Amino acid sequence: MRVEFAGQRLLPQEISAFILMKMKQVAEADLGEDVRDAVITVPAYFTDKQRKATEEAALLAGLYPRQLIAEPTAAAICYGLDKDEQSRKVYLIYDLGGGTFDTSIISVEGAQIDVIATAGDPRLGGGDFDDLITAWAVEQLKTSHRLDIGGITRFRSIVKYYAEPLKRELSVAAKAKMTLTELRPENPPTLELTRAEFEKMIDPLLSKSINNVDVALKSAAEKGGVRREDISAILLVGGSSKIPRVKARLLDYFGKDESFVRADCDPDAVVARGAAIMAVKFQPSPGPFDITRANQAGLSTTPDLDLPPPQLITEHSLGVGVGGDLVHKLIDQGSRIPISVKDENFTNNGPSDSVTVCVYQGEGKTVFENTMIGTLDISPIERRPQGHHKFHVTFELDQNGLLKTKVYHVNENRSFEGKFSQRAGVGGQEQLRLSRDRLLRLWTGAAPVTAGPPTPDVPPAGGPPNPNVPPAAAVAPAAAAPAAVAPPPAPDAGPVDVPVAPAAPPFAGVPTEFAAAPAPPPAPADEIAALTGTVTETQKALKRRAEKALRRQPYPPLLVAHNAFVAALNGTTPGADLDDLNDNVEDALLDHRRLFPASA
Repeated sequence: MRVEFAGQRLLPQEISAFILMKMKQVAEADLGEDVRDAVITVPAYFTDKQRKATEEAALLAGLYPRQLIAEPTAAAICYGLDKDEQSRKVYLIYDLGGGTFDTSIISVEGAQIDVIATAGDPRLGGGDFDDLITAWAVEQLKTSHRLDIGGITRFRSIVKYYAEPLKRELSVAAKAKMTLTELRPENPPTLELTRAEFEKMIDPLLSKSINNVDVALKSAAEKGGVRREDISAILLVGGSSKIPRVKARLLDYFGKDESFVRADCDPDAVVARGAAIMAVKFQPSPGPFDITRANQAGLSTTPDLDLPPPQLITEHSLGVGVGGDLVHKLIDQGSRIPISVKDENFTNNGPSDSVTVCVYQGEGKTVFENTMIGTLDISPIERRPQGHHKFHVTFELDQNGLLKTKVYHVNENRSFEGKFSQRAGVGGQEQLRLSRDRLLRLWTGAAPVTAGPPTPDVPPAGGPPNPNVPPAAAVAPAAAAPAAVAPPPAPDAGPVDVPVAPAAPPFAGVPTEFAAAPAPPPAPADEIAALTGTVTETQKALKRRAEKALRRQPYPPLLVAHNAFVAALNGTTPGADLDDLNDNVEDALLDHRRLFPASA
């Protein structure tokens, strides 16, 4: 999915690169020398696609990503090595940040860190608390101040800007106020929220985090033999964990006293400190930075520092799609990494010139319940009946949680290696270089950003103000700058790896009774779901884009994503995550554009 930024349509990792470039600039100013390497922390529940995008963001920013560490693990390293526990202790890491929630159960003995189990929610964090305060404030403005800003995005943004400091104040005070001068300068509305009201708002979201704690405890019991009573303490991580209600809910859940929940390392800094401890293991890469040398920046331990690596686990299961739309797992969730697993029991599913291996990540039994992270095409092969061709599949997961796949075709003594087509990826090495050059041009020409709340348009002079609408509501927004078109691949860059709909039967099942009938043909465009409910203009625009693409060139993954999105909008799939479904449509549109450029 691409978003508007600085007049261009950029991928999320390209925007993340700007953040890393700023951090790099600050570090270099403080150290007085170039910085070319980074140990980067990511949410524990990041998928392989998201980890790959994080690596790309680092490279685009001019940093070699020497290691990716899950945030709870980094926190554990900080607590463990700072405290130097000599006897084995088991901790539960409760990491509630701005946008994600992760929990991990780890053991610490001396300087050795072992991750036993993890769980989390990629869409739960302090930003959700800000949204709840914003919704409350919008309703208060309407009922108490005769200001209806519910449909005005820019004014909701102003309210949300003030929601975060109000939330912080409620962590130390019984009540807090926000004064919204930007909405009505002549008579600014002031709103007051009590801590009790705030805690009531957020309790359902905190219950979701406690449910994930329960999942992690059950996983630790099954895979590590760790019981609830073995937990020595809970270590708080992330700024949102400072909210007093968080500690109260955890103490209530475990039935413990105050000392059971610890925050003796600053929750805001503990993850960064853990990453810094890990970074000491690496010798700096020689300059100058060269994005084409990214794979040469390997692990190099400082001779006089003996730090054992943390024992990590994979947060998601990994497998391949087989007949019957099932997923056969090779690496289970919670497996220790790095790991290599080989399975020799795959066959072709029917006569075909090729076999497409689809790799999935997730805990579901079917392909529809998991995330496809890449494909590997095995071709050409001789057209033979089901079961004739034999394949061995090897999954290798490195210490960063990134996957490499190898397929050995026994009949023809050939090997194929998976360089995964991450759906969010920038592309190959040449595309990375071109993207970095473009970002550097944007970086050097970017105007400085001034801190402060979003500024509304100034209303035209004259005319009585409408007491029900903020002064600037009637002003039409300025025309958006035309989006720049991303540069095409260089002539010598070769094809850009993208996941495609399987063009040949997948593997036969494991076991063999999973073999399925041939896949149905692409659905015709007249099966495009119709919209029946009232939705926003943005949602309508996305639907129109998808329909236009489908009518030009049918593409089953886009049709499925579009229809699921529309079903959620129509209210026929209660509880559906609209953000995820929106992203699925955007990703499928991007794939459609790459696969069928002539129809774009």
